[in-house]
Amino acid sequence: MPRLSGFQTLEKFEKLIDDGVIPGNCTVSMYTSSDNPQDHRKSREFSTVKGYIVKPMDQGQAKRLVDFCLGGAGDRLYSQFKMATS
Repeated sequence: MPRLSGFQTLEKFEKLIDDGVIPGNCTVSMYTSSDNPQDHRKSREFSTVKGYIVKPMDQGQAKRLVDFCLGGAGDRLYSQFKMATS
C-alpha cells in the first residue's frame, strides 16, 4: 500500500477483519528485509501473522511456506513442481 509501512498495513487489515469486511480466518506471512528482533517481536502482536521470513528466502523456507499455506499438502505440490522444472 502506498505510504504505509507493513505494520500500518497489518493494522488496517486486522481492522477490516474486526469490522467483518474480511473473513477472520485469514493468515499473513511477512516477507521482509528486516532481521531486527524488535520487528519480529512486533509482528507477533498481530493475530493474523503466522510467519516471519527474512529475505532472501531459500528453497527450504519457500517449501515450508507453501506447505503451511496448503495445510500440509505442500510436499505433493513441491514434488510436482520439481519434476516439471527438471
